[in-house]
Amino acid sequence: MLLFADFDETLVRNCIDEFSAATGIRDAFSISCLDRSATFGSERMVFTLVRSKGNPLVLKLDLAEGTKRLTKEYQVIEKLSSHFESGSQAALVKPVYLSPTGRFHVTKLLEGKTAKEMMYSPQDLRQAGQVYRRGGEWLNHLHQFEPVKEEKAWFNWMLEEVEGH
Repeated sequence: MLLFADFDETLVRNCIDEFSAATGIRDAFSISCLDRSATFGSERMVFTLVRSKGNPLVLKLDLAEGTKRLTKEYQVIEKLSSHFESGSQAALVKPVYLSPTGRFHVTKLLEGKTAKEMMYSPQDLRQAGQVYRRGGEWLNHLHQFEPVKEEKAWFNWMLEEVEGH
């Protein structure tokens, strides 16, 4: 198992240099690993970039060869950005930079505890319930983004899967 502290700092610094050159943001950043994939820990990592002035940023990195995952994710964030700024309490990270290679992107950091942190250390049961309510509000707001597309559901897929083995 990889520890959070086990990452190639030179690689992350190179990403920050590319970001700085492209955006003109030349702050000195301290790096800390915020998260890494449980399945792809050596390829998919998320870092907090803290600076002395200004809000922290998040750098999401994917080292898998030929992947377009982060490019697609960044494009979705850009597409949804204005919808989430439209007066709702639901928040979405703000896109800042997408690397031309698609290996990393930078967003603003949403301050506060994550839903995961709140669920694993609730002060009381009402607080855990609040996480679910806010999650529902967020999903409701997301679903208002585009008209609903009806799809046919095939519920027997599970039985076909079992019979196939």
